Amino acid sequence: MYNEGDRSYVGGRLGRVYETIKCGTFGGNTQAFINLIDNLINGGDHYLVSHDFYSYLDCQETVDRTYRDQNKWCRMAIQGIARSGKFSSDRTISEYATQIWDLQAQSIPAPSKDPKARVRSYANMPIGDDQ
Repeated sequence: MYNEGDRSYVGGRLGRVYETIKCGTFGGNTQAFINLIDNLINGGDHYLVSHDFYSYLDCQETVDRTYRDQNKWCRMAIQGIARSGKFSSDRTISEYATQIWDLQAQSIPAPSKDPKARVRSYANMPIGDDQ
């Protein structure tokens, strides 16, 4: 269980990461990072941003090991895609459109086979005899 005052997980590797960022190794506004990191270390990590750092490293090692086994990685990638049907972005966008934004689907007209009847994609794109 997490103890509100316990910040022991900030030591070791995570401490070195924080120090590397604070030293400006990655550029950017160093003072902003220093303030943010000091806040995280000194009790301001209310959302436990740093709390799972070490379990993340363990997980990343597993990912790295799996990635080196090309057959296993490919098999897992294909299975992941095959099993994600219900969670596709198309479904999500469709649900947002109807359930949240109250929008109705619009049909998309089939393109005309007559070049002169086609609608331009770009205002300056010539059609038919304009070419």
